[in-house]
Amino acid sequence: MKINKFLFSTLIAAAAMTSTARATQSTVYVSDDAYGSVVSLGTVSAGKTVNYEDSVKLTGATTVKGTLIADKLYTYQNVTATGATVKANFLQNGVVSNYKLDDANPAFKIVNYSSARITATDSVFEVDSFVNIGGATMTGTTLKATNITDLHEDNEYDIKRIKSGAASQFYGCDITVDNTWEFGGSAVDFKEDSVVGVSTLVAKTVNNSASSNIRFNKSTLNATEVSYEAYSFSVFSLKNESVANITTFTIKSSDSKVVVENSELNAATLTNSGTITVSGVSTLNVGTYLGDGNVVVSDGAKVIVSSNLVDIIENNGGEIIVGRVVEGSSVALESNKAQTVIVAETGTVELSTSASGVVINKAEALNVADVAGISENLVAAWDFEITNENSEEITVSATIEAGLDVNTIKIWHGLEGGSWELLNENDGFEFDYNAESGKLTFSTNTFSPIVVSGSAAAPEPSAFGLLAGLGALALVASRRRRK
Repeated sequence: MKINKFLFSTLIAAAAMTSTARATQSTVYVSDDAYGSVVSLGTVSAGKTVNYEDSVKLTGATTVKGTLIADKLYTYQNVTATGATVKANFLQNGVVSNYKLDDANPAFKIVNYSSARITATDSVFEVDSFVNIGGATMTGTTLKATNITDLHEDNEYDIKRIKSGAASQFYGCDITVDNTWEFGGSAVDFKEDSVVGVSTLVAKTVNNSASSNIRFNKSTLNATEVSYEAYSFSVFSLKNESVANITTFTIKSSDSKVVVENSELNAATLTNSGTITVSGVSTLNVGTYLGDGNVVVSDGAKVIVSSNLVDIIENNGGEIIVGRVVEGSSVALESNKAQTVIVAETGTVELSTSASGVVINKAEALNVADVAGISENLVAAWDFEITNENSEEITVSATIEAGLDVNTIKIWHGLEGGSWELLNENDGFEFDYNAESGKLTFSTNTFSPIVVSGSAAAPEPSAFGLLAGLGALALVASRRRRK
């Protein structure tokens, strides 16, 4: 009698799983004989580990509560992971079928795919290469990958780019992609304080019937390079206090749209061939701006922008504040024009000068607790690096602690070697301080660290207290007169 090798290996795997089902910790190994096996795995229970040493194709719906390991893992039906760990060198969810040419763009092929989807909660996925065809919904999950794509490639059929239409959502996830995350037409949402770290993020729709919506909602993107090219109904959006920190951001087509709404976009270099719309209370900081695209500030917006964008912005009625917060970039201080410089999340410093050629290289707040060498009550500290070749006077305005005694305020300038110079002692040095608002203004041509010290003013006696004191004195005098 002939033994079906495939059936035999599958039965052996099932028997091994059954024999260890009651153990608190067990590992089921599927040997090399199961290479390319088609398995209906069912459930991997909590505390169990199933390890496929080579490739496996899961034909049925799978639930993972323990650990699932494979060299190559293909899912034909939905996978639900709860408190699970999934590790694979290669993971593809969804199955490609029915290739056909895209009439609008014959260089690409469209594909139908299975409805296989990954739903993960409080789990860990560690994957070298992740082909996300069927889409994923992940909540509170850590995803680590070298590369992620929703574009299937099949050398046998010479298919290099196939559009996937399955959307993905990530809620409160921690995602790290060492190399490239590539989108070919699927929508993806990052929500609820998700954090995405990726070297290169590429989004390109392969035809005008596909959308590449990449949406951050109260989430963070840290990327070395972002390339976005999409049709007019697609959007790359930052909303609800989202933050994107990007070294090089390229918006490649005139139809591409980027939306910044109540959020912050920081880019060392931004090449814009599309349209950036900024609304709400937002920040748009760019070190180098290139391209002929549009930057539009919406009516009612309050936007902090880097000074090099002022002449580029189309203002539809919003309030624009000029600032600089991009690390590693320098901004010239315009003559006779105050410029707000962001030095901390909680405050700003306004710099102005009548001279030209003054360049701000660095401006940041310091923690007064970290300042050494001044035995005074420190109330504010900043670290400036300013190119000021002609030693021109620069006016500094900042809001510090209110209610200080103006006679106790001292302003210090850091010297090499960690010593400090008291600017108050310099001839002609003056400052202005409003005790009610805490607004401090002074001028100096000396920059590096600047520290302010001062003490709270003694409270003035109230009218009631004064009357009570006079009454007490009168009572004493009356008693003395009666003696």
